[in-house]
Amino acid sequence: MKRIKQYRIRLTEEEDDLLKQKAKSLGTSVADIIRMGINYQIDDLRGRKETELRNNSEFIKNWEKTFEPSLFERFERGMQHRLQIVYLDILNQYKGAVCYADGKFEVVSSINEFESSSEPLPIVEEAQPEIVSEQTVKAEICQSLNRFLGGEWTGDEWIVQIFLSGLKVDLPCSI
Repeated sequence: MKRIKQYRIRLTEEEDDLLKQKAKSLGTSVADIIRMGINYQIDDLRGRKETELRNNSEFIKNWEKTFEPSLFERFERGMQHRLQIVYLDILNQYKGAVCYADGKFEVVSSINEFESSSEPLPIVEEAQPEIVSEQTVKAEICQSLNRFLGGEWTGDEWIVQIFLSGLKVDLPCSI
């Protein structure tokens, strides 16, 4: 692995001893222990974001109401949890970047700034919203289903349609 950055840190004798003991007990280097700590913190942040998405998702809050009882007959609890993880992965990809209004998914509007040679100040205008087709959203849902559950997903499956409906609820465009 190519080293990109090098950092210096100051540790107390006690911290240094603890770090060395941990490295020795795991059969690794102190640097690897520090890297593992960094990865743990990053994973912790990801976990917090997932918890926030889960708590704010109307679709997840209404999970049992959204699905007919047949889902609970078809899938055991573990599979339902995995389906929720798939949905949260998709929601995480789109939250803040795409919203749903007027029957279509749109990239969250951006502002274009450009200079005109005759104007001393740049002209700022809101860009026309970029539309994301339902086919594209379905393809993303299928990719997430494939990544987490495996198998072939075409976009015509009922679960894809239900997740699409969930995104429409969880990604409203603010007015």
